[in-house]
Amino acid sequence: FILQEIPIEIKVLGYYPNIINFVQKLENYQRKIVIEGIEARDYNKEADQPKPRVEMKINAHVFVFKKSDKMP
Repeated sequence: FILQEIPIEIKVLGYYPNIINFVQKLENYQRKIVIEGIEARDYNKEADQPKPRVEMKINAHVFVFKKSDKMP
């Protein structure tokens, strides 16, 4: 088996309490998902609303074991 790194991008759109809840749940996987960066801002189409949704993008990577075709 070889350890392989896979980059991922997670995009989320929701109200602030839901975004915080999502991030807290994501922390349960911190040994499987390595977060490199988070961007968050008011959703452009609702920026003038009293309670705009939040648009968030997470750049991360995961590590998985892959069966190697080569024998040592």
